[in-house]
Amino acid sequence: MNIFFDLDGTLIDSRLRLYRLFCNLTNQTLLSFEEYWKLKRNMSDHRKILSEYFNYTDDKIDTFQKEWLNLIETEEYLSIDKLFDFTKNVLDNLTVKNFNLYIVTARQSKLMAYKQLLAIGIFDYFKAILVTENKKSKAQLILDTVNNLNNNDILIGDTGLDIKTAKELNIKSMAVLSGFRNRSILQNYNPDYIE
Repeated sequence: MNIFFDLDGTLIDSRLRLYRLFCNLTNQTLLSFEEYWKLKRNMSDHRKILSEYFNYTDDKIDTFQKEWLNLIETEEYLSIDKLFDFTKNVLDNLTVKNFNLYIVTARQSKLMAYKQLLAIGIFDYFKAILVTENKKSKAQLILDTVNNLNNNDILIGDTGLDIKTAKELNIKSMAVLSGFRNRSILQNYNPDYIE
């Protein structure tokens, strides 16, 4: 059986990284960590937050987005991430059962993803680490890498896109509440399981 894990919000808690970068780029503390994540979990994107709470113009939002993409996967910011308390225990239990474990992530840099996974000690759990690098979809990466997919395989993630990817591949989906979306939003995508 193949199990595909999204990375951020599923195995790694990256919320503090994203919040700190947001605060640094906006030079603000107007929104607390909890307020920022309440907005994000309810589907507010940066464009909406910046225009409604900070009166950013479209040009200023575009500049923010470019700076965000340039900084979000730097070593300085990635070092803020932490494994969720449950991550290693779950990976240990699945490894004992001889499942094929994969990471499939929409990160921009394969090198930086590999370096982070090595640094936090979970790189060796996975048969492959699939990074979209803004070149391919998660579904295409999985199809290009795994040739024995079946409907017992599962994709575990924290976004609607992860659930859609599983459906596109005709595999099971598990939505987790540890990440970027709340239960009601995730339920709208009809995952097979929600935890």
